Amino acid sequence: MKNTKQTITVLAYASSCILATGITLLTGQIAQAGQNINNWNISLDSGNDSLFTSPGNKTFELYAMGTKEDEQYFYVGINGNLPVTGLNTGPQVCNTTNGNCFNISNQNIGYGDFFLDFSNQNNFLNASNSHSLIGVRFAGNNDSKISGTGIFDHVKATDVEKQNGGYWNFGYHNQVVTQQGGTASLGDLAWNDAYYAPYNGSWTSNPVPNVIESGNKIGDITLLNSAELANAGFDLSSLGQKGSETFGFKFAKSLLPIGQYLATLILECNNDAIALRGETTKIIVERPREVPEPSSLFGLMTTALILVASKFCQPHQLKFSKHKN
Repeated sequence: MKNTKQTITVLAYASSCILATGITLLTGQIAQAGQNINNWNISLDSGNDSLFTSPGNKTFELYAMGTKEDEQYFYVGINGNLPVTGLNTGPQVCNTTNGNCFNISNQNIGYGDFFLDFSNQNNFLNASNSHSLIGVRFAGNNDSKISGTGIFDHVKATDVEKQNGGYWNFGYHNQVVTQQGGTASLGDLAWNDAYYAPYNGSWTSNPVPNVIESGNKIGDITLLNSAELANAGFDLSSLGQKGSETFGFKFAKSLLPIGQYLATLILECNNDAIALRGETTKIIVERPREVPEPSSLFGLMTTALILVASKFCQPHQLKFSKHKN
């Protein structure tokens, strides 16, 4: 990777950017209806709510996320325009409108970590603060605070938007999307759903957590490419919108509890995000009953006939009683 400054036009997170726009917070909300395709639970995101170099630039657009389970594995499929390895930016990104430049921590802007919330606390912040999240680090080069990829429990999340020239929270993100004529959403949830309070307030409120801060590793994951996902039934061809990148991962289903969950995936820069409602179930597979082979069946019948024949062919001892005259 070149260690030279690369100028990229961005709408970045700094306060000077928002002051220059003079945008007011809008309270409109939209949530996309989820779909079930080939036993995949699919969450559809707005196709015009990503932000980056200029209005209409869809580098960071997320279109869909899906989950599926079978007897052995839990699958996650992701579709958008950003590769799993993220976007190499160089050491800085700059807003050419006002000249503000922002350092990028690892010269790459990519995916945050994937979170599952089974806690029934109905709030992402509360679930994080109580270490009740399950997290998956699937992008090994992102800014997660834990090392290595895998699935982790007892997870607390933290934010890395500042290190990635991004948007603090969903409220700020919605302001800029609306200004550019887009419609912000989080897939199955609206951008200002109470689950994400206080991260959907004004741009000055708390930055939304998007990577794992701490947790205990409980298992490994297997990355899946588009062909492997297609073989597993992840098919978005009927949905009317699709990005250039499709990938995902799977892990042992036994690592998850049984019940309802809310999944969250937020890019490191919060230039787009998506949520999904789902439920894990106990899958009971009925095994086919074994049918004896003809040779085995013949052997059993022969044995039975021999036993029956031997019973009837046993010599019988006759007993005579003496009678006195």
